[in-house]
Amino acid sequence: MKTEKLKNYAEKKFGPKVRRIIENPQNVLNELGSASQLMLKDKVAAGMKGSFEDFKLLLKMIKAWATGEYKEVPWKSLWLGILSVVYFVSVIDFIPDFILGVGFIDDFALITWVLASIKDDLEKFKNSSYNQP
Repeated sequence: MKTEKLKNYAEKKFGPKVRRIIENPQNVLNELGSASQLMLKDKVAAGMKGSFEDFKLLLKMIKAWATGEYKEVPWKSLWLGILSVVYFVSVIDFIPDFILGVGFIDDFALITWVLASIKDDLEKFKNSSYNQP
C-alpha cells in the first residue's frame, strides 16, 4: 500500500473532522478515549509491533496538549497526530476495520507514517517534564 495515497485519502476524508476536533479540546479527549479503548485489543498491539509504545506516547502528547499541560506541539504534528487517531478509531476507512485479518493494515500504515513524520516532536515530548508518570 502506498503511504502517500493513504495519507491523501485520510486527509481528504477526515481532514474536516480533525479541524473540528482541534477546535474543542473536549473533542480531542473523547477521540483519545476511543483510541485507548481500541488499543486494549490484543490484535492491535500485535499488529503495531514496535510502533505500539510510540503511538501510546503520541496519545499522551495529544492529551497533554488538550488539557493545556503541554503547548509545545507544532501545529503540523498535532494535526497529523489527531488525524492518525481519528483514522484509527474510524470503522470505515480505506480498508474497513471489520474485515478480519486485514482491517487494521491501513490504520497501522498511516500511524507508522505519522510517527516517523513527527518523531522529533515525540522525542522532545518524551524527554520533557510533561511526560513524567
